[in-house]
Amino acid sequence: MYNKFDELWKFVWENFFYEKTNLIYDFRIHTGKNGCIDDLPTPYEIRKSFPNPSGLGTGMEDSVLNGGSLLEAVIARYNVTGEAHLRNKFEALVKGLLLCASVSNESGYVARSVSPVDCKSYYINSSRDQYTHWIYGLYKAYFSKLCSNNLKVCIKKKIVEVVTKFERDVIPENHYSIVRADGTIAETTQMWGEEILPHEALRLPMFYLAAYAITNESKWYALYKRYIYNGIKISNRIQAGACATYAYLQMQYSLRLIYEVEKDEKIKNDIQQLMYKTVDCIKEVAPRYAKNLLSEEYQRQLSTQYTPWRKRRFVYMFGEEKNGYYWFNPVDDECNKNAFYPVREIGECLIVMALCPDKDPDHIQISALQQIAKVLDCKNHYTSAPLLIVDAYWSLRDSGIKL
Repeated sequence: MYNKFDELWKFVWENFFYEKTNLIYDFRIHTGKNGCIDDLPTPYEIRKSFPNPSGLGTGMEDSVLNGGSLLEAVIARYNVTGEAHLRNKFEALVKGLLLCASVSNESGYVARSVSPVDCKSYYINSSRDQYTHWIYGLYKAYFSKLCSNNLKVCIKKKIVEVVTKFERDVIPENHYSIVRADGTIAETTQMWGEEILPHEALRLPMFYLAAYAITNESKWYALYKRYIYNGIKISNRIQAGACATYAYLQMQYSLRLIYEVEKDEKIKNDIQQLMYKTVDCIKEVAPRYAKNLLSEEYQRQLSTQYTPWRKRRFVYMFGEEKNGYYWFNPVDDECNKNAFYPVREIGECLIVMALCPDKDPDHIQISALQQIAKVLDCKNHYTSAPLLIVDAYWSLRDSGIKL
């Protein structure tokens, strides 16, 4: 099976990584060179927040999520193999994440992605999800054996800028939300408050604890302690099926970082129990998908070519103007969705398990990962979702699981 996972590794790097920005883009519209960037929005469209202020559906929606996950895979692979060539890949991905935190005049703003045309254009609306992958990925990078002293300085500087923005933005007057790049209240960035959901409740304390781990400044630990107890209480309401699989993964990232850094045994034990609970919430997802992986219909869908976003059906989101902008979402075809989400979610589930101490995935879970790797035809697949399969494989190997 190693050869198949290595094939997926090469597929991701060769088809979705663009060295000019050091970012991973979301999908490709053809199998030739630059298939992942040939349909991206122009700088003009980005400035106009077209088709929406987040760039949803355009191919540059989730570069930070993608980069954070692939960075995790690189670090895990290095821990297992010690391959020297991984240092260049590590440094490239770190630089890509740092670029996303450097293009805006709003200090601490992390863009979802950056245009490869000018290496500076970005959409103004980020998300809680992007910040979660950004913080966790760079936290792991900072403490990796692959990280040079120069990169550590850069990471520390940007981490401080980002958490300073959290401290500035996450207040009642802003509805406890991270302000977007134009200074207005963003969508999908609420970090605290009565409406916060269980999978969201430990994001903010995790961000502050990451800053403390990297800077050793007590200010950030005090801010972490302000939120951690209520965060644990809210998180304990988590249930299976309550949110998308990626949300459980991001919750597990928050839990894992706190578990690694926190010294208080009571908090650490509470966090470990929550990690077990998160695994239980997603344990049926991968096996459910695995039932259909070998069908001819599903294998045909896995090879569905992506429709350029400007040619898709646009859905008017929210039904009204939101903070000065209209939101139009280029909706994926059903076959495109089926080529993307099952692949991504199987990977996410296995990563959730790899992150959990003392609770290994069973053979049914491992089999689901191996099956999706087998059926993916790299020559005829168009999404970046296999990077989650790669991340899962190496994260499991790094945690001591034999595959």
